[in-house]
Amino acid sequence: MSLDPSKLPDPPMPSYAFTIYHRDVFEKSKFKNYDSLLKNRLARCEDRANYIASILEDNNNVKEGANFKILEKAPKSTSVYFAHGEYVASFLLGSSEVKTLLQIDTGSDLVWWQCGPCEANKCYKQVDPLYFPTNSKTYRKIDCILHGSRCLDDVDKTYKCNAYNNECTYDIRFVSGQRSKGFMGDDVITFVLDHRPIRVTFGCGKDQMGRASFSGYYSGMVGLGRRVNVGSYSLPSQFEADLMSICLPGFFSGKSSSLSFHTATWPRTTSAKLLQNYKFPLFYYVNLYKVFINDKEIPVHPSWWTFTKGGGGGVLVDTGTFISRFPQDLYTVFRYIFRSEIKDIPLVESPYKSLDTCVKADPSGRELYFPVVKLYFGDVNPKNMLLLAKERVMIHFDGYYCLAFMGWNRSHSIIGTNQLQGATITNFPPDFSYVFRDTFREEVKDIPLYDAPLGSFDTCYMVDPDLGVKSLHGLPVHAPIGPECEGVVTVGWNGNVTRPHGARESKRENGKVPTSTSIEFANGEYVASFILGTDQIKRLLLIDTGSDLTWWQCGPCRPNKCYEQKHEPLYDFTKSKTYRKLDCLAQSTSCVYKSKVYDCIPYDNTCIYDYKYADGSRTRGWIADEVITFVLDSNPVKILFGCGRDQTNGTAFSGEYSGIAGLGRRVNIGSYSLPSQLKADIMALCLPEFYSTKPSTLSFHTTPYKKKTSARLIPNYKLPTFYFVNLYKVLINDKEVPSFPSFSLNIGNGMTGGCIVDTGSIVTNFPADFYDEFRDTFRKEAGDIPLYDAPYGDFDTCYMVDPGVVPTFPVVKMYFDHQNPENLLLLEQKRVVVHERGLFCLAFIPWDQNIAIIGSYQLQGIGLTFDTATDTLSFELDACN
Repeated sequence: MSLDPSKLPDPPMPSYAFTIYHRDVFEKSKFKNYDSLLKNRLARCEDRANYIASILEDNNNVKEGANFKILEKAPKSTSVYFAHGEYVASFLLGSSEVKTLLQIDTGSDLVWWQCGPCEANKCYKQVDPLYFPTNSKTYRKIDCILHGSRCLDDVDKTYKCNAYNNECTYDIRFVSGQRSKGFMGDDVITFVLDHRPIRVTFGCGKDQMGRASFSGYYSGMVGLGRRVNVGSYSLPSQFEADLMSICLPGFFSGKSSSLSFHTATWPRTTSAKLLQNYKFPLFYYVNLYKVFINDKEIPVHPSWWTFTKGGGGGVLVDTGTFISRFPQDLYTVFRYIFRSEIKDIPLVESPYKSLDTCVKADPSGRELYFPVVKLYFGDVNPKNMLLLAKERVMIHFDGYYCLAFMGWNRSHSIIGTNQLQGATITNFPPDFSYVFRDTFREEVKDIPLYDAPLGSFDTCYMVDPDLGVKSLHGLPVHAPIGPECEGVVTVGWNGNVTRPHGARESKRENGKVPTSTSIEFANGEYVASFILGTDQIKRLLLIDTGSDLTWWQCGPCRPNKCYEQKHEPLYDFTKSKTYRKLDCLAQSTSCVYKSKVYDCIPYDNTCIYDYKYADGSRTRGWIADEVITFVLDSNPVKILFGCGRDQTNGTAFSGEYSGIAGLGRRVNIGSYSLPSQLKADIMALCLPEFYSTKPSTLSFHTTPYKKKTSARLIPNYKLPTFYFVNLYKVLINDKEVPSFPSFSLNIGNGMTGGCIVDTGSIVTNFPADFYDEFRDTFRKEAGDIPLYDAPYGDFDTCYMVDPGVVPTFPVVKMYFDHQNPENLLLLEQKRVVVHERGLFCLAFIPWDQNIAIIGSYQLQGIGLTFDTATDTLSFELDACN
């Protein structure tokens, strides 16, 4: 049931407060149910986040330069409501004092509303009466010639001074396609809670007909961007307000709250420091320091939350963004830990693409308990902790609960309104504060407060054992904070339980066409077939899951700069019609020059690379784009690649291939790997058995292999290219090999240790301490098979038997996550020992690193499906044929 805006009550509040409602209060009637409402909200959230990103990336920000004064600093307040995923505030406009709702926006520096009379099809239909400047005795149009300092045309491209009629015009566009055009004026607005009038400069909107329409339940927008001394029309700037206080009503409360200037209605409880970003002074950046899920820290360095040299990065709070966002690589780690903390609740495929971690509600109505999220600002201190629980963490819709956070391919983070609902936000100079606890305690009646904290909880109640949980029904799960705003109390959370994720169905979506090519075994390594450019000649590239660069040799070569290719002609970029060299100035985001591997040379705009491999081989050249064709389905796709011009300054590459195809894990920023460029959450490949002449396949966006055994893929923010898995135990036959702390990935201490799956490593490497135990156990289990008395190359455990005799060797069992059949990779004879010159040698070797690597000899003949959307690696034995 929707509400009539004309009948909305203003709450009983102290003076100097104005009311806030959420837009959903008004617009629910447009949608058949809450789920369709959520779809609309998520779409607008995406538009909003992209709008902020466009400002940060295009430097479309307010600069210094204007000069206008508002002398009055008396407290002033109005009402705020929640309406359709956003918040609107109530004002009286002009001398006629017609009550009007304006959407509030902490990411904007312009106040505007529609002005009549409107030309045909220029104004959207609004519920409130249209404002007519000609009917307001207090309205004045700004003359940009006489009052030049009040028109920001010299500091912001949104505004222009029209010398023909002296109008200061504005044209503001939003990523969603909405647009408002008009001219600047000033008029008196009245704050409805204290009836305090004040003159403000505003945009008189005469044309709002962009590609998308605004909601008719508000008349315009009120910019609440951070106060700057010059160059902004936001209300904090116009009011010279160092103090702004706002409480965002809960999404389903149906209640109003308030927005106030020069006064704070609520005490300070949790604080964050507001950070000044001189390049983007409009936004409210905060000093987020650490994030915990339950008591598990998200293992990221604090530098992830700070600004980059160019003003990028950082964490901002924004009332116009619905779902909080983290950079994708960081979010992948956040999501992984959150999923591992969910206890006994199976994940399901999300009905909405933007929400990737969902569970089904219990049909019986049993309440589900989810992890809490703790945001620490400045340092790990209870006074600086914002505790997010229940609806601030999970969105409930259509029988699903979904994680209310998402990743995106930007370097900055946004804390959105789903996490801030019911929170009071006050920017005390120079801090930013939330209020949760104190007013909650005030609202709990007749239940004795326990006199000590319990774990991380500082507000606990002792109840009568005979009454049990019934006593808790008196607790205000949506207790008011202040006179009208609501908060959430956390009663408990789940313990540490890790669960295997279900398989993800392969499907074609968003233009992600499944692509496949063939894989062959060549001289001890695996190569894949591609057609490069327009010459239609098939060429081989070494596949490497540990690399984030795809490159091949580019002719014509200077003397002694290219190695000899045995089977195919050199690719000549001068003869390809689809080749294009990357201009690192015109296409700066495509050149990953922040990495020490790449650099932008300004004198010729070349994005160069210098890539060195662990074996001493090296390639140097420049980045370009070209069309490659996958030979099995003839699907062409344009990719960025390294045009190799010098491959001779190091260990020689094999002449069996033209270059290397990087298959490193998909990341959204900073990688040229094929999964990253193809935006492929699914990559499937099968490595043909050693010495087999039969090819196999490499595919993206689809998999032909069944999920027989699975391992969890573990994100590692320090080494994001690699595929880390959760190797749990190793057994020889049924004898467990004792493991060491160095064997596990330590996500809480610099992301050290762990286990990698790598096609570029031939045999499996174990840390030396673990390998010694592994080797000794294997020798015992091999029993009477005669041990050869000397090492053979890198192998220290070899056996010699009579010619024609093939002994049976122990099996190696690798368990991932748990010791059960679904997580068992069983390695039998052909994947355990190498048969060479009459010797059978254990195909595992030690090394002096604390990382384990599962190599291609152990993976031969196994169908591998890397699914980074569900963080799952699946194995199917003997699948290549």
